[in-house]
Amino acid sequence: MSNLSINSTINSSANMPISRYPVPSLESLPTDILERILAVQEKAKFIPNVFLVLAYRPAEFRAFFAYYDAIMEREGSTLSPAEKEMIVAATSAANGCQYCVIAHGALLRVFSKEPLLADQIAINYLHAPISP
Repeated sequence: MSNLSINSTINSSANMPISRYPVPSLESLPTDILERILAVQEKAKFIPNVFLVLAYRPAEFRAFFAYYDAIMEREGSTLSPAEKEMIVAATSAANGCQYCVIAHGALLRVFSKEPLLADQIAINYLHAPISP
């Protein structure tokens, strides 16, 4: 199984539950969902809490990732993973979704290898050092 040591029911920084819904243990997840979560952890170096919460409802988890894949993993796209995350982070900021700004900002830091860029995009992408 996994060598993860996470407490999926408590957000350690605030000592608060991450969800009103039950958060399943990693060991209880269907194989396809567990593999997807572990792949995200491998790529991003963390597991977003929203994935753990979505895993409570496997059909919705699968639908969310099918939609995500259709957008972010589309064949023939000329955008890099970092560029896609820039768009998502800027859109999240415009929508006022703090959780998404933080989560996609973290992914942007990983993909771009430019820690400050995510903050610049979230604050005002028009002033970020990016090409048109």
